[in-house]
Amino acid sequence: AWASAGAARFSEANAALEQLAALPESTQSLAITRERALILSELGRTTEAVQLLTAAAGATPDAPTAMTLADLHLRSGTIDDVREAERLLRIVRAADSGEEEAASVLFGLYSPRGPLADSAKLGAIIRDLRSTNAAAWLLRVEQSRELAGRSLWPQAAALLEDLSRQNPEPPGVITTLASIWERAADTQPELSAKGEASLRAKL
Repeated sequence: AWASAGAARFSEANAALEQLAALPESTQSLAITRERALILSELGRTTEAVQLLTAAAGATPDAPTAMTLADLHLRSGTIDDVREAERLLRIVRAADSGEEEAASVLFGLYSPRGPLADSAKLGAIIRDLRSTNAAAWLLRVEQSRELAGRSLWPQAAALLEDLSRQNPEPPGVITTLASIWERAADTQPELSAKGEASLRAKL
């Protein structure tokens, strides 16, 4: 059944790609090209997707296109692709220093275990967000980690519990909460038990 569903999805993606490619050249907007690139990536043709969208967007794409291109480069996974993704994400941030999606990806790239680990760049993102978007969910995740580092488990969890109920849920929220609940087990088992029940309810 899984194989059949996968084959059907592959066939649908190919059909959609052919329909978009067949549109008259005069109607091939950047948005349509971006959609074609995403379908190509879904079909496992990521290099082709990057080439198509880069040719249409140029060296300095607009923010939505830069975000899509960054995602495609990260799917490729080479260090050169990661560095190009960084450049594109910084284009997005330059257009809006308070936005959170690109900031979140850069945060992961610059974190101690990230492929481009850089504490100075990581600190710069946090400072930018604090000055332009103090309510950013990324800052709340980071603050909760700082509180957890001081074993302030209830305060750390409280910062994230309302975020965990959002749809879509911001990246990193539930994994950070799960870590807090697990680490609180020895000293605050009731908080850990509550967290485990909340996590089970999500699964």
